[in-house]
Amino acid sequence: MPAEFLSAEQRAAYASFTEVPSLSDLEKFFFLDSFDRNVIAQSRADSHRLGVAVQIGTVRYKGLFLEDPLAVPWPVVDYLAEQLGIGDASQVKKYAERLKTTYEHAWMIRDAYGYHTFDDTSSWSERQLTRQFRTFLHGRAWTHAEGPVALFEQSVAWLRRAFAEYGRIDKTMHLLSMLDPMDSSYRRSLGKQLSVQESRHRLARKICHGNSGRIRQAYREGQEDQLAALGLVVNAVVLWNSRYLSAIVDQLRAQGVPVKEEDVARLSPLGHAHLNCLGRYAIASSAPDKGLRSLGTATLPKASTASATVVDEDGV
Repeated sequence: MPAEFLSAEQRAAYASFTEVPSLSDLEKFFFLDSFDRNVIAQSRADSHRLGVAVQIGTVRYKGLFLEDPLAVPWPVVDYLAEQLGIGDASQVKKYAERLKTTYEHAWMIRDAYGYHTFDDTSSWSERQLTRQFRTFLHGRAWTHAEGPVALFEQSVAWLRRAFAEYGRIDKTMHLLSMLDPMDSSYRRSLGKQLSVQESRHRLARKICHGNSGRIRQAYREGQEDQLAALGLVVNAVVLWNSRYLSAIVDQLRAQGVPVKEEDVARLSPLGHAHLNCLGRYAIASSAPDKGLRSLGTATLPKASTASATVVDEDGV
């Protein structure tokens, strides 16, 4: 698009993030609906899934693919990683190691969503969109005493509103499914997803308790390092819990205690009531040679009280 009337700073601002998107913009342009998730699912690695999600949200928000797809504010990456259930958002740094991958994913997104350049009028729908945009632009030019820069900004705003309206379609379907559902399966699946995410957030909040849990690093690199360290510790806790839960289940079965598979499926490695997050800890680089700690002996609950046993949000 010719833009000789724009200064170098204005062109650079149009093709990059100059500020962190507001919460409203995050929900409008970076919310991942079911179609987005199907496109993202074509990639298996978490770094690629998160990278594709970044490109999908960026092209909605900016109207173009960035030369460096990872040149986005870190809160955007964290917001997308949370939706995809990726605990360590810093994995996205691996996404741009192979430049051809980012280009291939950009073309995949173009094909999946039907994106095209403004001068592409090969189909009837594309000609209709171009005609609507030109009608808006001509009307704006005739009814407002605005210069080229102002008209350009209004044009960008018009295209962003079009993207936002498109994104509301899936949100409307979501609200209808919640308010007037055909069955309860959608609510149940959504409730399970929210429960897992909230459990992960509670664990991260307990670990990141310093400075009231706020990220106080002033620069992007420092924020990434702090969040990556938090993700590493969270993953370590999940691994530790998973190994001991598996060992406990194996010991119970070896002692003849009946353990149902459906009960095992409900076990969560995100419990944190046993964690002590205060003090200083030295982490050895070599693996311990003593194996797991010794486990206690299981005691079967009485039949009258077995049904009253519950598990609270901290895994107690």
